[in-house]
Amino acid sequence: MLAAALSIHAEPPKPPVLCVENTACLPTLPASKAVVKLYSGHYVTLYPFLYRDNLGTAKVNHFAAIQEICSIPEWQGVQIFATWGTMEGDTPGDFAPGIALVREYLDRLRPSNKKLILTVARTIFGGGASHAFPAYVRNDTRYGVTKPLDYGTGATARVWQTATVDRVIAMSAALADAFDDDPAFAMYAPWNETVIAITVGQDGYSHKAYYDQLKRATTAVRSHWKQTLLRLPANFARNGEGTLADLFSTLAPHGYSIGGPDTIPNNDIWANKIFAGAWGSVDYRGQLPFVSEVQVPELGGKEGTWTPKQLYEHAMFGCASNCPGSSSADGSIRPVWPQYFIWYRNTFQGGTAQKWATGIRPFVEGEARGRVNDGTGRLVDPANVPCPRALSCQH
Repeated sequence: MLAAALSIHAEPPKPPVLCVENTACLPTLPASKAVVKLYSGHYVTLYPFLYRDNLGTAKVNHFAAIQEICSIPEWQGVQIFATWGTMEGDTPGDFAPGIALVREYLDRLRPSNKKLILTVARTIFGGGASHAFPAYVRNDTRYGVTKPLDYGTGATARVWQTATVDRVIAMSAALADAFDDDPAFAMYAPWNETVIAITVGQDGYSHKAYYDQLKRATTAVRSHWKQTLLRLPANFARNGEGTLADLFSTLAPHGYSIGGPDTIPNNDIWANKIFAGAWGSVDYRGQLPFVSEVQVPELGGKEGTWTPKQLYEHAMFGCASNCPGSSSADGSIRPVWPQYFIWYRNTFQGGTAQKWATGIRPFVEGEARGRVNDGTGRLVDPANVPCPRALSCQH
């Protein structure tokens, strides 16, 4: 029935939407040798980001939210954003604080069979660099922190430098040693998105250096994690879509999941188009996992005020209004068929339809609840999207 559901909004062939189940019509990617934990479904992002100076209050809020969803079967787990400063001490290699922090979350999720997605933020959009990065990263001239032009009080680690990325790789190794075989640890992302707004030449930044280091790091990180799904939170690239397509092709043989942030129905972003083969690139649907992530800009912020149904149908069906049969379902937007859909636990942006308690939770636990679209407008749950071809999946 899933094939029928996903063909409701059929688009021009090459490849047809049935490729999500009939993967013989797709180019072959090398299969991963590992049996990867695939804990697909709906997740919720807990806010705020974890900084050194807010850990106490943030954990109280986060643990209350975890307690809320632990008894609700429609939620697979949670995502946390931990800044670099919460994951490593002020001297290189002191990963004990981060490992202890992650264990606190896993210990609360494991009894209810809920899962954790960990994203480490190397770029922050506020909060202050002194609380977001270890002292050695801030002060040692081999590393350093740069303030982008348009991030307010935000900052980014200089991940275009070899020495800085060596530390990203070292953290990955330590975390993999601690959590790769933990059944409650679902996914790891070494950084939070693919775009950083740095001017060329600022602190040695160049587009080539940054994306070369991104490829080096993501490839190296895969060597540490044998069982856990890894994620590239891709949206755009500063120097053109070709760079992002090249990055995807580098990661594809390693079985990376792709996607998020920026689920925006009226602005199908580069990462989504490239993943779905809309620009003549390889169609990765059915081969690699996709992660759709809703953040506050699309819940009443700069990207619009969308309903949960519109956001979900954009990702799953390539339309955003009155699906199926709406005028927006014209094939101009290709669905990405996410195995993972991450919702922001929004309590302050937008209206009733955009809030966690009155909009998002009722939608996920009601209309989107694991049902297959049979032509009546009901939705496909991400947990029903098949295991990607490039992986061997352990559920």
